[in-house]
Amino acid sequence: MRRVITILASFCAGALALAQNPVIPMTAVTGKPDRAAVTEMLEAYREVGIEQFLIYPRSGLEIEYMSDEWMAFCRNCLEVADSLDMKVWLYDEYNWPSGNCKGQVTADGHEDCYPSLLLFDKGKDGRYTTRVMHNPIGADILNPDAVSRFVQFTHERYYSEFKEYFGRVIPAIFTDEPSFSYSTNANKGMLEANFTNFDHDHFPLAWYPGLEEDYAALTGGRDLHEDVIAYLGGAESGALWTGYYTAVGDRMRKTYIETLSKWCEGHGIALTGHLMYEKLYKSVRCNGNPLKSLSLFGIPGFDEANSDIDIRAREMEISGLALAQYAGRGKVGEMCELYSVGPADLTMSHMRQLMWMCAAFGVNNYVVAVASMDARGNREKGDWYFHSGRTQPWFDYYREFTAEAARAAEYARKPYEPQVLVRVPLSYFMSLDKTPAFEERGKLYLRFLEALLMHQVQFMLLDEDENGAEGLPVLGFGPDGFFIEGEAPCYRDMNSYMARVNTLAPRKVIVREADGSETRDVLVRSWADGSVTLVDITDRDTTDRLLEVSIGAQKGLVRLQGHGAFAGTLSDMHAAMPVPAGDLHMKHISVTPQGPNTLRCIYTMDSPCFEFTVNRRTKGVRFILRHDLDPVEATLDGKPLRAEMPAEGIAEGFRQLYAMTDEMTLAPGTHRVEVTNATMDCRYLPSIFMCGDFSVDRDNNVTPGYAEGMEPIEVLPGYAGTYDITSRIEIPDGDGMSIALDVNLACVELLLDGVSLGRKGWGPYEWRIPEGIHGRHTLTVRVSTSIMPLFGPVGKLDEDQPYVSWLRIKPGMHGDKTSTGVFKASFVR
Repeated sequence: MRRVITILASFCAGALALAQNPVIPMTAVTGKPDRAAVTEMLEAYREVGIEQFLIYPRSGLEIEYMSDEWMAFCRNCLEVADSLDMKVWLYDEYNWPSGNCKGQVTADGHEDCYPSLLLFDKGKDGRYTTRVMHNPIGADILNPDAVSRFVQFTHERYYSEFKEYFGRVIPAIFTDEPSFSYSTNANKGMLEANFTNFDHDHFPLAWYPGLEEDYAALTGGRDLHEDVIAYLGGAESGALWTGYYTAVGDRMRKTYIETLSKWCEGHGIALTGHLMYEKLYKSVRCNGNPLKSLSLFGIPGFDEANSDIDIRAREMEISGLALAQYAGRGKVGEMCELYSVGPADLTMSHMRQLMWMCAAFGVNNYVVAVASMDARGNREKGDWYFHSGRTQPWFDYYREFTAEAARAAEYARKPYEPQVLVRVPLSYFMSLDKTPAFEERGKLYLRFLEALLMHQVQFMLLDEDENGAEGLPVLGFGPDGFFIEGEAPCYRDMNSYMARVNTLAPRKVIVREADGSETRDVLVRSWADGSVTLVDITDRDTTDRLLEVSIGAQKGLVRLQGHGAFAGTLSDMHAAMPVPAGDLHMKHISVTPQGPNTLRCIYTMDSPCFEFTVNRRTKGVRFILRHDLDPVEATLDGKPLRAEMPAEGIAEGFRQLYAMTDEMTLAPGTHRVEVTNATMDCRYLPSIFMCGDFSVDRDNNVTPGYAEGMEPIEVLPGYAGTYDITSRIEIPDGDGMSIALDVNLACVELLLDGVSLGRKGWGPYEWRIPEGIHGRHTLTVRVSTSIMPLFGPVGKLDEDQPYVSWLRIKPGMHGDKTSTGVFKASFVR
């Protein structure tokens, strides 16, 4: 009875989260925010439709993690959230990976809680000896004592402080990237989760007491030490890695994940979060069997940090989404952590596209990362940046995004009907580890999953020891290629294989291009209630096409743009392509920013100077200097810059860390800003800005005001905010006409004679002209940029920054014009 009651409590807590809007900002807590700051933030969230958030202790936090002061901050969050009918998701670590409570698990003489390594040392005589050692890089999630201390310091502490909120305001607690692989990395476990740094003279394996016995039981009595030494001597690995990863993965699942899962069940909340490295073939190195591990989560999750979606470029992680879908069977929902490494100019159009992609795999909770309370964490985590909160000038467009998210989540929970099952050959991947074939075979398997998607086949993963559902073909993969269980031939040609699959599992829905061919770049989902979801899975934002959707003998037409998504039934498919009705000639264009323009004074440590040229005498100029986290000292033309005023000229989240000078007038000529105290100009935490009412081109030529007729890209290359482009236009006679804009995926509101025709964060960027309106009128295009223009040409700093390069996310995903929305305008019918 106890088991039934606790599972029901956890289910209800998860269901409670589903009652709220599914957009969940991953709110990185930085500095020392007081109750007023919390209230301001949550009221802003609520105003745009955000009803949940996740408390994320991260770089830049200046409160001691899990201290009384931290608990007071969390109580402020809970009390304010409760008053606003919001939900608060907890996070169980400082930064990541989870398991150490920011060093507390291994503190106070508990070195026995460090991860254990079985180290194989090669002597001068060529023989190997073995020894067990501790790696002081974190806590050992294979050690029950370490896990018990972790639960005591985090989960139990939270429960003792906030018991009354569990299962009511708190629906879940998030655990982040647990893995046994961290302990074996020479890079201290914070980067790639594999054995890239071993050598044959000192070879480490994650170890726990009893590993050798478990290995022997799994391999028919083989000796782990002898098998590893034989492998190091050049022998085939045979059953070595299959037995090893199975044993260590089982230990992690039982010791860490099962412990957390049961604790959450017993306290009325759901365990959520995600594993380390969900890419299926590599996941065995981090988790053993990820299907079994993730299935223990109450709200299983997936991490799509890189925000890549072009399936043909093989960046969007299909296998991770399929894993979350598998683990989410029969549960209230799934979760995806989205967007966290950006880039900083990621558009809402792209965000929506990725969200619908996740919804097609059953994901109905969208953790948007990272919404830092301010930017001070960029000093430490400075290699990538995307802000999902108030710092973004387009933040108010969450009103549209949260409404769209609610609709996506509704479709995500529809009954899903796979046509085929796909068995995951985990043992095969384990056996290939550390062989030349590992990457090639693993990537081939991912190509296979993508081929199913591109051929519009609905699939569900199947574990190695599971029986398939009656009547559904089971697809497999092994050394000889692809096969269908119960049939003899093995296929190496994907097209032939897909043809056979479609014969065995006829599709309910088929989508075709205008020429009659089946589309290969649209995700297709048919739901049990007869509705369908279509998602463009390319990064081509300019695509605009009419697709034919066949559902049995019935057909419909759907207009799908680049980054687009459709969800509905046949009755919703009355689409047609717009008919051009002439160019919209914009005359007497004026550009009006709603705040001061900014110019980043970018420099390097080798050359700590920035020069710009003033074309005409320019009044009202101020300089904004970083005064927190390595305060900046600088001169202008040899005279000290004294910044003592609140920095109102830059975005929320940055202004808290900066101060501004008095106004000054700059004479024509070349001016020089020089940093005098060797302070680094951080990529996403700049040292100095110039701000004011001026135009500036990309060669740093400054002109007062904004000249009529100039395009935004010519005057506002460094402006992050909202600005208006106003002009006179002539509207032709005839009703049923719309204004169409090419705005480079910006967030845009269109106003006609000062009256809003609506706002759009994604295409189609078309606004219907009210009937009866013709002739000469004033058109205003109100554009909200991303935060990216604030940082200027950050590529200049690439060689100057001390960050790891493998995760560096470059800006400019959608080209150099994204920030200012240079566009073409036309009339369409």
